[in-house]
Amino acid sequence: MKGRVLIIDDDRLLRESLAVYLMEEGYEVETAPSLSEALASLEAFRPQVAFLDLLLDGDDGLDFLRAVAKERHPCQVVIMTGHGSLDTAVEAMRLGCRDYLLKPVEREDLLSRLEVILEECSFREGKGVVLPVCCICGRVRDEENRWMDLPQYMMVHMGILLSHTYCPQCFKKEMEKFASPHEEG
Repeated sequence: MKGRVLIIDDDRLLRESLAVYLMEEGYEVETAPSLSEALASLEAFRPQVAFLDLLLDGDDGLDFLRAVAKERHPCQVVIMTGHGSLDTAVEAMRLGCRDYLLKPVEREDLLSRLEVILEECSFREGKGVVLPVCCICGRVRDEENRWMDLPQYMMVHMGILLSHTYCPQCFKKEMEKFASPHEEG
């Protein structure tokens, strides 16, 4: 099997069709229509990735994320929702959500995201380190869900203090800037 996936959605048709699709692609899949069943599967099935709907027949999907964070379970959570909002997206990311997708989700897109997540999981299990990096500001998220600059992360977690300097190519470019006459406008 390529990996263990849990699908948490109260929409039976969506849940089952996605499960069949992922099983045909070689994944071991369990499904859960409710928060209580999802939490039970989290312990018994030990999924690597969970696809989670936010609204589960009166349950709040974010409670699943809270449980994953509290128990420090290695499950990566991807939210799939038809009722997304900026507030829930921000809260989900704060709780450690790996990705946030709005329904309807293309199966090929979902599969490619799943493959990337599982590759990262495999890398981690091989003692490699994968740092989630914000694609806007470049800060990294540590294991305790704190965001910090890369130099700060390296100092706190690796005992490495970065010293800023120039590589030979950049040094040459900077020196050329000083040597060329400044244009006045």
